[in-house]
Amino acid sequence: LGMLAGATVSTSILLGYNTVTFGSPWDMGYFHEDLEQFRIVHSSSNRLGLRSPNWAILGPLLWSEHRGLLVFAPPLLLAVPGWLVLGGRRRWKSLMVSLGVCSTVLLVNLSYPEWTGGWSTGPRLLLPLIPFAMIPIAELMTIRCRVLPIAFFLLSVAGGIEMTLFQGVGGRIPPAVEVAPAAFAYEHPLREIVWPMWQEGLRFDRNLSSIWFAEELRDQPGSWRWVQFLPLVSFQVLGGAVLLRALRPQKSSETADGTREERGSRVARSS
Repeated sequence: LGMLAGATVSTSILLGYNTVTFGSPWDMGYFHEDLEQFRIVHSSSNRLGLRSPNWAILGPLLWSEHRGLLVFAPPLLLAVPGWLVLGGRRRWKSLMVSLGVCSTVLLVNLSYPEWTGGWSTGPRLLLPLIPFAMIPIAELMTIRCRVLPIAFFLLSVAGGIEMTLFQGVGGRIPPAVEVAPAAFAYEHPLREIVWPMWQEGLRFDRNLSSIWFAEELRDQPGSWRWVQFLPLVSFQVLGGAVLLRALRPQKSSETADGTREERGSRVARSS
């Protein structure tokens, strides 16, 4: 009920915008496309532009270097064993919500001709499933195994470094040339576009450091201009450390009825 109440507010604003702009709450911006490639997709007979699922792009959507979800968000590799743990522990509600939402978002993306999401980093249209894919990963982390948190940490660091590299040069990677697997403008964008730009300092996206220290950065050779991102990375590391300290399990304590309980365990279970 709380989720519905919150969604009603934002949905009402969106429907009001559609009414003011297009004359009807159910008339959306995609129904009035100027670009030919989108006008073909969103026709008068098929407003949403969805077709039958194109299973040929399943691989490119999940593990290709061009748009693969698991390449740009490697911690999600742990979602599959997490779903198995949820099933083994008979946590059917959590399993149904997580697996159901992830499957639905993936199926919609497979059914959309402009599946790459345009000029972006990674599979932009799959972003809504990420929070729901974290549910089984959180369950997996409750298993007493030191390897799991280490694996999650390393995968998270790898993904963070990769995203920083892409966003540092703007993150606007060209989409596929045509809707077919392996028909990409840049099949390996990290190696073909992003990393060469960082090495040579050709073009970095504007940020606070480049604005405040513009003259100092101009005097630096191209191969050293990446130092402008050190404040951002330091801030992210600091934020992660604060979160880890705030959420770490606390020592067990004696409860009123004489039993011992680990403080924070109920929080972990509810999360």
